[in-house]
Amino acid sequence: MHFAAHAEIAKARKDWKGKTVIDVTNFRETDLTPLGGLQSSDFVAKGLPGAKVVKTFNQLPAALLASNPAEGGGRRVMFVAGNHDEANTEVASLVASLGFAPIILGKIAEGGTLLRFRGPLVLQNLIELGT
Repeated sequence: MHFAAHAEIAKARKDWKGKTVIDVTNFRETDLTPLGGLQSSDFVAKGLPGAKVVKTFNQLPAALLASNPAEGGGRRVMFVAGNHDEANTEVASLVASLGFAPIILGKIAEGGTLLRFRGPLVLQNLIELGT
């Protein structure tokens, strides 16, 4: 999904309070001025008041995400970051149920910065062994 689509999605509900939203987008612009100094997931969260936004499933190409997450005797790693611990845990459980090995990176301003476009964890096809 393209980053700009979040504004249209926000219109789907009048009240986002208590909802967990998975941000799978990447803000691909080199000029970050439109984000007003925020991480892209925090910018998305502003448009979804009350939602618990969690960043994941954005770090690998779609074709790789669609492939079997079991690889080389382990499971493909999927990073998770959000500002609500309970939402991070909920999404990590979903990630695990889909066969991936979730790693919670903490808050958006912490671990989420590693998942932004051109971040050091984007396009890293890591495998967790021995689980």
